[in-house]
Amino acid sequence: MTQSSGNSAPLDIAIIGAGPGGLSAAHALANRGFSVGIFDRTQSLRPIGAALGLAEQGYEALNNISLSLSKQVRSKAINPRQQLLMRPSGEVLFADESPMAGTSFTWLGWFNLQSCLNAT
Repeated sequence: MTQSSGNSAPLDIAIIGAGPGGLSAAHALANRGFSVGIFDRTQSLRPIGAALGLAEQGYEALNNISLSLSKQVRSKAINPRQQLLMRPSGEVLFADESPMAGTSFTWLGWFNLQSCLNAT
């Protein structure tokens, strides 16, 4: 995956890696007027990866980049209401209310976060 600011002018900054950190940095720098290029070994985003936990501080960091980006990411996330321990077969060994239920802590898929960051 290779992205640039859309013109043929030289880049001010090249970012290696289109993960959440690289894409967030690209947003923040572009918002400050830098011409940014993102370079990654993959040709496109793929729905792989684990879930990420995002606390209020994470949303504050996204707010500093873009309020609309923060809202978009939050719309893809869920607040855990229950925690489960399961066997690979799906048998539930333990179920309880999550200690995070009702807090601002959320879970979202790596791909969902990466897609939000890539789309804006």
